Parts: sequence; structure tokens; C-alpha cells
Amino acid sequence: MRVLYLSISFWWALIDVRSDAFEEAQRLWLSGEYHECLDACQKELESNESFQEKWYLLGIDAAMALGQYGTANSILEDGLEDRRVSGIKLFPAGHPVALFNNQKDIAAEYLEKSVPYINSVRYSNVAPDSLVYLGRAALILEVDPRVVLEVFYDAGMKASPPPSALPYGNRREERDSNLPLSAVMRSLAELRFVAFAGTTLAFAMV
Repeated sequence: MRVLYLSISFWWALIDVRSDAFEEAQRLWLSGEYHECLDACQKELESNESFQEKWYLLGIDAAMALGQYGTANSILEDGLEDRRVSGIKLFPAGHPVALFNNQKDIAAEYLEKSVPYINSVRYSNVAPDSLVYLGRAALILEVDPRVVLEVFYDAGMKASPPPSALPYGNRREERDSNLPLSAVMRSLAELRFVAFAGTTLAFAMV
């Protein structure tokens, strides 16, 4: 019984270490330290101990920010080949990566593979960070921006209470998502801005 307790304690300690490592990598990204962020992601992915897609996505973002499009594409392909990872975010994320690597056909394929996930949003419980990626893809696919605001942004905001609404020290809501809560809110705000701009343009053209 004591051995089982120690094993469980070690497992939870390992989870905390991994979560802290990602939070640090995310902090590097948010502070514009893209080289350091990319190094952290590549190190973690090479260890093969952290298989969650958040490391692939953050590594892709860091590589793209640095203009290392080939590196971003390599990370993307590794993620898509990893059977432990879903394509719900990797396919939408792959569209700009493929475009910057002059792979227009593959970029279109990634968008096409995003469609089933986009269509499932209305009747599925989708995490806020997934809504961000799917919302961006929906806009590229020329879905009505008003629909994107309602189905993706509004739903994401309802599922992501502002940090002030969380009990002090309670980080469960953050760890249920692949992004820290502050990053989710920031990404949702960016999605709203783009969708709202599209809505305004649509009204202006009427």
C-alpha cells in the first residue's frame, strides 16, 4: 500500500513539473523570447515524455514568429504523425505553416480536414483554445463573421471566466486547457477583433 501511495505521489509530482515547464515556455512566448521558447519546446518534444499537443502548437508558433518556417513545418508534421495527438488544432494551425512553405495544396487540405471539427462545435463540448483555432479556420473558409462571433468567440468566453472570477490559487481551470487562461483570453480577443472587422466590412458593403 505504501508503494502504491509513493507511486501516485511521484506521478502527480511529475505532472506538476511538466505543467510548470509549459507555463515557463508560455511565459517566454508571451514576453517575446521566441528563441528560448522554441528551444524549450524542441527539448520537451525530443524527450518524448510530453506528448500533449500544446508543445507542438507552441513550438510551431515560436518557429513561425522567428521566420523559421521549415522548422515549424517539421514540428507540425511530427505532431500530425503522433497518434496520441488530435488534429482539432493542428490542422487549422497547419494552414498558415503550409502557405509559408509554398505548399498551397497541403494548406487547402489542412483546411478541408478542419471542416468536420468546425461543424461539430455547435453540438460538442469544445475547449476554448480549440475554439480559437477553429474560429480562425472558419474565417479563412469565409464563414459569416457574425456566426464566428456567436459560435466560437461567445462560446469561448462563456467557458473562460476572467481570472478575477477564479478562487485565489485555483489553477484547475487553466490546466483543463492547453493554454494558460490569460493566453486563452488574449487569443479569444484576437479572434473577436478579426471577426468583428469582417462583420463591419460586410455591413459597409451592403
